[in-house]
Amino acid sequence: MTGSPGSRVLLSGPDLGEAEIRAAVAALEAGEVGSFGAQPPRFEAALAARTGFAHVAAVASGTAAMHLALKLAGVRAGDAVIAPTFTFIGGVAPIAQLGAVPIFVDCEADSFGLAPEAVEAAFALARREGLTVRAVAPADLFGRCTDLTGILAIARAHGATVVADSAEALGATRDGRHAGLQADLAVYSFNANKIITAVGGGAVASGDPALIERARRLANQGRTPGGVEYEHEEPGFNYRLPALLAAIGAAQMDGLDARIARRRRIHDLYRARLGVLDGVRFDDEAPGERATRWLTVMQLSPGGGRPGPRALIDVLAARGIEARPVWKPMHRQRAFAGGLHVGGETADRLHATSLCLPSGSRLTDADIDRVCEAVTAALTA
Repeated sequence: MTGSPGSRVLLSGPDLGEAEIRAAVAALEAGEVGSFGAQPPRFEAALAARTGFAHVAAVASGTAAMHLALKLAGVRAGDAVIAPTFTFIGGVAPIAQLGAVPIFVDCEADSFGLAPEAVEAAFALARREGLTVRAVAPADLFGRCTDLTGILAIARAHGATVVADSAEALGATRDGRHAGLQADLAVYSFNANKIITAVGGGAVASGDPALIERARRLANQGRTPGGVEYEHEEPGFNYRLPALLAAIGAAQMDGLDARIARRRRIHDLYRARLGVLDGVRFDDEAPGERATRWLTVMQLSPGGGRPGPRALIDVLAARGIEARPVWKPMHRQRAFAGGLHVGGETADRLHATSLCLPSGSRLTDADIDRVCEAVTAALTA
């Protein structure tokens, strides 16, 4: 529990309650612990209704969803995929796992989303390298919602599929459209620290029923549905989401709006209390955007004798408060050393100047007071 002076304030702990317990018990009593039965379709229907996608397949994780989505997009060994350098590795590791070449591009300073001009430059780089770009994979970070309009136009002009990594943005919207909805395929994550959780899990979504039918088949070891024989037209993966976890995820969906409202309130409290401090700023929503504020990102201007993000994280940890760095750019990761990238200065600056503050929907106002007091003391000492 949070709220007591001696308890640890978590970055983004799971928000589970009686509804999830009842759903899990009901699934257990019904023997729904495998990957089939009523629970996965129920969860998928709730996700489809919320995101606006006609077809959704629930799978084992967000990374599994991205692996499947890129395969569905036709990505093969030797192809190139344009992806953000400022993101979590789970959204880009499947590119390499498919034998394709990632081309990492820089982000926009305030939205954290792919910079369209960098995407265009990445296509030019791919031509010079003799690579075919099969897909573009923008990411919606920290509960923000990327404007896909320009990215889609560029990708369409070059014949590439757009796969939106919306793992961090379930519930976010822009101009009335849910995060990822404009893309050919989108993926979502229900890891334990996400805005809703299935104790893990992910989903791949599309308006094309044939793509999602193939996703289901691939997630089930490539088995052809129907009949009792184990027929496999192509090898697949063990990416099924257990029904027990789907039951928890479906129960979580009922409280999504309340969880979004709480995280947005937490962001507003931070902005009001900490945004007035010298050298502190928070990212602003774009016109027409409604972010979930899955995580609140605080940026610190360098200099002035203030501690930087890493030093501040250590100060907060000593006071029982969990904060985290923002994503380290992929072009700086040893896993992709020597790889192709376009720009990266904005991502580098964000990594050097920013951190994520505790943002979980179970945090109390007293928890937020405690965080604000600790940050203020550290930055004004």
